[in-house]
Amino acid sequence: MIRAENLTKDYDHGLVQALKGVSLALAPGEAVAVMGPSGCGKTTLLSILSSLEPPSGGEVFIDGRPLAGYRPYAAFRAEWVGFIFQFHHLLPHLTLLENVMLPMDPRAPRNARRDKAALLLSRVGLADKLHSRPTRVSGGERQRAAIARALARDPKLIFADEPTGSVDTDTGRAIMEFVITEAKAAGVTLLVATHNPEVAALADRIVRMRNGLIED
Repeated sequence: MIRAENLTKDYDHGLVQALKGVSLALAPGEAVAVMGPSGCGKTTLLSILSSLEPPSGGEVFIDGRPLAGYRPYAAFRAEWVGFIFQFHHLLPHLTLLENVMLPMDPRAPRNARRDKAALLLSRVGLADKLHSRPTRVSGGERQRAAIARALARDPKLIFADEPTGSVDTDTGRAIMEFVITEAKAAGVTLLVATHNPEVAALADRIVRMRNGLIED
């Protein structure tokens, strides 16, 4: 589903090399964890694979097709990609239901979007919090709502960048279990960046990074 070949990424006119020739492949429906210390290139790798940033060198293929062929990238992300971040980025003035509805295709009937959002929130254990605002639920519940939002447009790919970094260990494990369960149920390919070994152990496979490279 995803193949990266010899990715490099330079910043500050080449003074900083975030990626130094990274090659990686993920099969359809596979859950892969990328581990490594802060600054090793995990977030940069996810940003390039999801089209948020261009590489300085190398190439990304999605479903066998060069990523450049999916332009405009905003449309590619809307159709193909779900994101989960360390901080949930839910809009505080909207309810959880409204937050999950937000990325859905506005051309779809509102009732259909509402019903789908309610179903997704129910699947992540928030059926009783549909009309609560993010400030009125716990950190773990906010992250579960963010998972529901990531699934709102039936993505083929989910990129999760330190999705458990802002919660305690037990909550983090539960959140990661939710992410993997939902991704597997939907046949979604999942790439998770984390430095938490307990979180990484829940994935199908672990890839380790250091200093912009994948370790053998």
